[in-house]
Formats: sequence, C-alpha cells, structure tokens
Amino acid sequence: MSISFYNFDHYIEANEKRDTAIRTEYDKTISRVSNILIIYSGISAFLVSICKDFYSFPFNIWYFTALMLFGILFLISFVYAIRFLFPIVIPFLLRPQRYFGELRSELEATFSSNESEITDDIKEQINQQIKSSYLEELKGSIDFNSKVVIRKQGYYNKALKHAIFCIFPFIICIIFYLSHK
Repeated sequence: MSISFYNFDHYIEANEKRDTAIRTEYDKTISRVSNILIIYSGISAFLVSICKDFYSFPFNIWYFTALMLFGILFLISFVYAIRFLFPIVIPFLLRPQRYFGELRSELEATFSSNESEITDDIKEQINQQIKSSYLEELKGSIDFNSKVVIRKQGYYNKALKHAIFCIFPFIICIIFYLSHK
C-alpha cells in the first residue's frame, strides 16, 4: 500500500498517535518523582544530626570536605528537582467546533457569498485547508510537548544523578557522626 503525500488523513492519524505517545511519556516522567523522594527521605533521617554534630566536636578537614561536598551535590539535586516539579502548561488542541464550525464557515464565506453556490470542488478545497490547519496545530503541539518532555527528563536525570552522588559523602558524614557518638 503506497501512501500519498497529498493525503492529510494519514499525517493527521500518525501525528495524533505521536501526540498521545508524547503525553503518555510526559506522565511517566512526572510519575518518577518518587525515586528522588525516596533518596531525599533517607537523607533527611540523619541530616539534622549530622549538621548539629559538625559544630560539636573538634574540626576535622575530612568531615568538613565530605559535608561540603554533600551539601553542594544535594543543593544541585534539589534545584533540578524543583525545576522538574515546576508545573508547565501542556498545550491542548483547539476545540473541534473551531474546525467544523467556525473555520469552515470562514472558508466558505471567502469562496462564495452564497452557500448554495459551493461546488464539490470548493468543498474539497475547504476540507483540505481545514485538515491542513488542524495538522499545523497538531504539529505545533507535538513540537512544544516534545521539548517539554525532553527538558523534564533532563531535569529528572540530573536531580537523580546528583542525589545518588550526594549519598557517598553523606555516608562518610554518617560514619564520622556514628564514630563520635
């Protein structure tokens, strides 16, 4: 079966599927926040004790280095997590009435002043223009949503990566804390 490049129906169907897939991927990406929260909750169990302990015993350069490294990595992770969770308005397509009502009426008015004068050829031209207009809107939505998903995935990956990296200096801080208790 060959596909005609003049057939808008195929492009509309393919782009609607693509738009649905992108929105599903966005939902999956946002639902991964629990992974970061698990790491944050594990860290928060000892965080106050470690910070208090920093001021209570003699200065140790290794403890200070581990604590500063932990703080920097945790802060970077937290900033990316906030950017990841920051809500973004996902564009939706115009209501269908815009196409089968308003746009069709506008195009019919431009082609003829009397609705009875509209021939089948003119109706086909109007139909193709409506499909083209819908396809352009669909492409715009897909482009924007793709960028949002890629950006959100990047924020998630950076937040998770830095959260995992901050665990190592955090473990060193816990060892120092437990060895002095």
